[in-house]
Amino acid sequence: MDTSLNELTEKGKQIYLDELKDKLEKTHMGELMVLDVESKRYFLDKDPVVAVEKARKEFPGKLFFMVRIGTFREPPANLKKSDHYAWLL
Repeated sequence: MDTSLNELTEKGKQIYLDELKDKLEKTHMGELMVLDVESKRYFLDKDPVVAVEKARKEFPGKLFFMVRIGTFREPPANLKKSDHYAWLL
């Protein structure tokens, strides 16, 4: 998929809000979700680094959409410089 970070963010936001938010907020509040927007497969973990590693293992070299379930926050400082994700802010 050849997409800009803005397009990735918009697609990820739409998938999260329309398809995943209600389901995930019931049992995964506060966890990080890493989403491959093309396949709509997502990976969850309380540790953002672990969540990204799970996604990269399954989809090496891809860009991901990430969101902390139930809140929209800045990424942790140790992930800010990565080019493997887009955040919903």
